[in-house]
Amino acid sequence: MSAIDETGYNRDRYQDVRADVVSRWNTAFPGRVTDPESVNGRIISTTAELEDQANSKIQLLLDAFNPAAARGNLLSWLAMLMAKRRRESVLSTVTVTVTASSVGCTIPAGSIVSQENGPAKFRTLAEVILDPNASDDVACEALTAGAIEADAGTVTQIDTPVYGWASVTNAAAASVGRSRETDAQLRFRMLKTSSAAVGTIEGIETAINQLDGVTYCRVVENSDDVTDANGLPPHSIMPIVVGGADQEIADALLASVSAGIGYTDDGDLPYVDWVSVNTTNPSNGQVRVVWFARPSTVTPAIAMEIDVGINFPSDGQSRIKAAVVELVNNWDIGRTLYASRLYNAINTVEDVDINSCTIDATDKILLAPFEKLEITADDITITVI
Repeated sequence: MSAIDETGYNRDRYQDVRADVVSRWNTAFPGRVTDPESVNGRIISTTAELEDQANSKIQLLLDAFNPAAARGNLLSWLAMLMAKRRRESVLSTVTVTVTASSVGCTIPAGSIVSQENGPAKFRTLAEVILDPNASDDVACEALTAGAIEADAGTVTQIDTPVYGWASVTNAAAASVGRSRETDAQLRFRMLKTSSAAVGTIEGIETAINQLDGVTYCRVVENSDDVTDANGLPPHSIMPIVVGGADQEIADALLASVSAGIGYTDDGDLPYVDWVSVNTTNPSNGQVRVVWFARPSTVTPAIAMEIDVGINFPSDGQSRIKAAVVELVNNWDIGRTLYASRLYNAINTVEDVDINSCTIDATDKILLAPFEKLEITADDITITVI
């Protein structure tokens, strides 16, 4: 029978549950027929199914208390006990300039504009009343959440027909949003930073990740007596942080880094995007220079050859580029990206076969711990053969 012991919850399969019910039935009613097609067998199967459903609910209840297994809202609620919040989606925003023809126009809120032959679509957030040949600016937000990009001068297509609306454009690039944090991303952040904010690597990362605005933190250390392969000097750390205020990060590092541990700085790795902050230790009044790194951007060239069928959509290439851009720009900092991982993004478009796909003309790109990938659609070349 299903049971909870020191190894966790050991749940029986349905077949085992039914066999156990059959055994108990035969004990109570010897000689009865219990095969699945019989009346007795159907009663046994129903009983076993009810017991199996109860076991499922027990499993779900126990998973709700397990950060390694909880899902959905259960994981979000559990995260609060570990001082974490799931990062909700943020819509990309852009300000566009709309222009009327010689008759003037009234553009309703919610009107759709987009990139010509591109994936970015936005809705206006306010009504705009224009005199003949007049122009005005209006704020817009993306129709879907995620990293929807639009360079300056690319939002030029009017998707909602309005009499007298002549043109639209954006003088500045869109402010890029983000997708809702997945269970896997939230779980990784919870388990990675669950320690107390003390002088261990996990503790330092916890201290920084608790700060407002911080979306990523990784601490690389060299505990040896010689400079390591990454260029870190002996007994030093290299915090890599995305988001957050410089002074708050420096204060958190000063409070959590053990005494006597140094910081890797621009003299050790001059090609890193360094931040240095003078901060005062409240315990002894000493001023300390705290160093940490912001991720450096790497922009690889991605090339692919594809075959397409008759059901390949007319905007298929732009959709492939958008999917690849989203995957690459959300790739983990410092993590090797293999070209084969791009196949998932390419195959989101129907009726396409992949002949080859390369990153900087190779099968992968190796990143240093402080490097992140960032590309646009212009960095992707698609050849249809």
